Amino acid sequence: KAQVVLDPVMLHGREFYEKIAVPPVEKNYVLLYHAAQLANDALEKAVTYAKEHDLMIIESSDRPYENGLLAGRTEVPHIWKYEIGVEEWLGYIMNADCIFTNSFHGTCFSIIFNKEFYAGERTGTKIPWLLSVFGLKNRWLKGSEAPDEPPIDYSRVEVLRRKYRQITEDYILNAVAETEKLLSGKVKNRAALSGMEKAVLAKPEEKKPQPESLKSRIKNKLRTAFPAR
Repeated sequence: KAQVVLDPVMLHGREFYEKIAVPPVEKNYVLLYHAAQLANDALEKAVTYAKEHDLMIIESSDRPYENGLLAGRTEVPHIWKYEIGVEEWLGYIMNADCIFTNSFHGTCFSIIFNKEFYAGERTGTKIPWLLSVFGLKNRWLKGSEAPDEPPIDYSRVEVLRRKYRQITEDYILNAVAETEKLLSGKVKNRAALSGMEKAVLAKPEEKKPQPESLKSRIKNKLRTAFPAR
């Protein structure tokens, strides 16, 4: 059974991305971010939410539409922001009152920034899996019900994020250690090696001081990149 681990963006905490994000000039808005597929359910629920909370809608996407998906709609004020960089995109997520998205990474960063959000329909299982892991299944848009969930308890979510982050780090380091053993000839299963790997292992090695192991190097890098919790 394959080990499922967190997406790499979730190995960093909120503070890391706050240093990168560029805050927008707009205030009091719902962010509608759709990716790859048209997010009709998220769009309609975003309009309903914005009307009920007296907010504007800012739309962004990797699939721009002329004048935005809300062109011609007059229920709520709205603007579109298609030509923005990663830093601005993070800023719009970080400062939104609420986020409606069908994007996996849009969902990831909504969680990282501790935002109120709702995830719309999208093919695949990554978003439902992510919501399940963090106990946020109620943030999956379904049916015609208007989104009206109590605020997310991010103290509980953060405990789970740290737990799965540790699982992910341990898996990566163990995988590196096993690979290092395999390539240094410390395991018996040489039949699994490629011809080039076998040739490398067959060469006589000069006696030199043992360098720091790859696992140790990566572990030190992880400690630097992901400071103590």
